[in-house]
Amino acid sequence: MKPEQISPLSEMPFDEFERGCLIILRYFFDTYRSPKRQLWRNGYAVAAERWGEAIGLRAAHGLQKVAHSIKRCCRDDFDFLPPLDVSSKEIITLDEEAAVEMIHLMRRDQTALARNAVDDLTRGRMDPDIIRDALAFAASFPVGSSTKPNRRDGPRLHVVA
Repeated sequence: MKPEQISPLSEMPFDEFERGCLIILRYFFDTYRSPKRQLWRNGYAVAAERWGEAIGLRAAHGLQKVAHSIKRCCRDDFDFLPPLDVSSKEIITLDEEAAVEMIHLMRRDQTALARNAVDDLTRGRMDPDIIRDALAFAASFPVGSSTKPNRRDGPRLHVVA
């Protein structure tokens, strides 16, 4: 990958939720590259750990649909960084940027700008499946919705006398 195809993640306008989405998307894209490794499981586990099971598993499921649509449309023409490579934690490829920017803009209901991000991501193909799946994801997790884990999420211990 050429250096001009990578940007510092810190320069992107993405919020913490969207930065977390990038990590989960990388696991799904890596699964398509090496299916036997089954890294999709890590994607779901990281999402559940990051946002709690109720939010995280729902977010991972929505992101899996987005990743699948992107993979189907872009085939192998989508550059992403490996999720397990610590050195890639603070950088983002142009393709990853377009995907997360699409989600970022759709979550903020900025339709015209989101259309441009989809155009960049699909290289002008404007794939309806990507648009539908990304809009569904954005509608499930709009800006201002709680993506913080609920401390009551999961099993709780109680003292029984």
